[in-house]
Amino acid sequence: MPALGRDDYELAFTAPATRRAEVEALAGSLPLALTRIGTIEAGTPGVIDLRDLDDRPVEVAQRGYDHFG
Repeated sequence: MPALGRDDYELAFTAPATRRAEVEALAGSLPLALTRIGTIEAGTPGVIDLRDLDDRPVEVAQRGYDHFG
């Protein structure tokens, strides 16, 4: 019987590119998958520029919940 009232979460984190091998080794030792989803580059603070695999801009039509709104 499934548990009621529980939430499932996925965590996003950043790590320096110089430590990629360590993160990949950690992923291999865990019973869960870690997926690299992008890079962080210098730019305007507070501005997020989403790109697809072909480096084309991605428009986000629906935004998530604003915890601070």
